[in-house]
Amino acid sequence: MRSINLKYSIHIVCITGKMSEQLRTNATQISQLLDELDEKYPGFKKLFMPPEYDELLNVRTSIYLKRNGDAPLSINEPTFTVQDGDTYFLW
Repeated sequence: MRSINLKYSIHIVCITGKMSEQLRTNATQISQLLDELDEKYPGFKKLFMPPEYDELLNVRTSIYLKRNGDAPLSINEPTFTVQDGDTYFLW
């Protein structure tokens, strides 16, 4: 089980009802994290991975990672590995 931090931009706040949250997750990849978030917030995954994109991330949304003092990193692969302590900004 991993503990990660999620921060949401204003259009995502309309779905979640919150600006940020800490999440305990079993997800090992971004696509699995989006599945978990979709269970909590129906329609969430479709925003980031529309079915017509064939398992690709939507180019009109963004997921940024901040990890252990590194520079922010834009995530563009649904198979990107989720690690304990990560902070993600979903826009």
